[in-house]
Amino acid sequence: MPIIEVNMLEGRSPDDKERLIQALTDAAITSIGAPRETVRIILREMPSGHFAVGGQSLRRKRLQRPPGRNSVTSGLHRIRIVGGGEFSCGEDERILLAMERYGSSDIGVGCRGGGCGICRVRVVGGDYTTGKMSAAKISETERAAGFALACRVFPVSDLLIEVG
Repeated sequence: MPIIEVNMLEGRSPDDKERLIQALTDAAITSIGAPRETVRIILREMPSGHFAVGGQSLRRKRLQRPPGRNSVTSGLHRIRIVGGGEFSCGEDERILLAMERYGSSDIGVGCRGGGCGICRVRVVGGDYTTGKMSAAKISETERAAGFALACRVFPVSDLLIEVG
């Protein structure tokens, strides 16, 4: 009876975890010939503040690093759309691109560069950083109220988003 243990940072969706469980089970069946019913999978999730590299928590390292490398593997966070779907997004990934990667279409897609305003959203809950956005599309007052362009938003925690 194979027992496969996985330690990972929290933030992946239930669907992501189910896919991982299936892939690990299939790998055990294929590689060692284990009968499906004997394969055991244990998933352990931990907050990024409970994992450290070089004496510094991963959460602190990420908060100090500027966004923009578009890595889908660092610090996945759950992004929920009010009245819509949800998907996971890495801290170095723009939420608009993560939404597209998941095959969702809750947020309008335009230039993807912060200039057209089609992907305008309001962050209702959670922490995030933004890249450069057109001041003509999002004023400083609107920014202070949580409005941003999804193509320029990088999550630092799980987010709740309103579209429009």
